[in-house]
Amino acid sequence: MEVLELFGTAEHKEKYLTPLLEGTMASAFAMTEPAVASSDATNVELSMVRDGDEYVLNGRKWFASNALHRNCRVLIVMGKTDPSAAPHRQQSMMVVPIDAPGVTVMRGLPVFGYQDREGHAEIDFA
Repeated sequence: MEVLELFGTAEHKEKYLTPLLEGTMASAFAMTEPAVASSDATNVELSMVRDGDEYVLNGRKWFASNALHRNCRVLIVMGKTDPSAAPHRQQSMMVVPIDAPGVTVMRGLPVFGYQDREGHAEIDFA
């Protein structure tokens, strides 16, 4: 929510921040990826490529916290927007509606053998 408060547009705040603060909407954070040690953000591989007025995201995330919550409507997604920049300047975070075209919640993931019904998910962006 802090990202939306500090950097969100008026539209983002109305559409996402207000319902999040009211408790009528949930959000999820998607950073980690299955093929890399993505606890180090410089290893994140999901691409975010500008196409006109939109961005096309391509890659997979997993252990996206809270993505299976019944009220989850928005993802904060970390990806690579500038692969030619210095390693710590290649990444960006974007607000992505969970029902956006190309976003598919693949499956829930257990943590320490425990399957939380509103827990972590694998998400495909194509």
